[in-house]
Amino acid sequence: MQPSSEKPATAPPVLREQSNVVTLHGHDPLANPSAPDGDVIETLEHLLEEARSGRMIGIAYATNNFDDTGKGTWVGLVTNATLGGLHCVATRMASAMGQDA
Repeated sequence: MQPSSEKPATAPPVLREQSNVVTLHGHDPLANPSAPDGDVIETLEHLLEEARSGRMIGIAYATNNFDDTGKGTWVGLVTNATLGGLHCVATRMASAMGQDA
């Protein structure tokens, strides 16, 4: 499938860095494991739309599950730009958590 020549869609607000994060430690991952997170669903739906349109040709990701386990992998075409993006996210997350990257 050829990538679309359309301009990339604007990311929904949940994909932008949140400037009002105070801490990531206060969340209880076991508080309600059966309640879906609307922001996670919205983000995944946006990413699926990007992939189906051909605008996204590779992805690298990390997840946090309700039991506080994490997973990560990549699929498709990933490049140094992908690695740079992951490094930026890791640095911002570590800063928000009060840790060194």
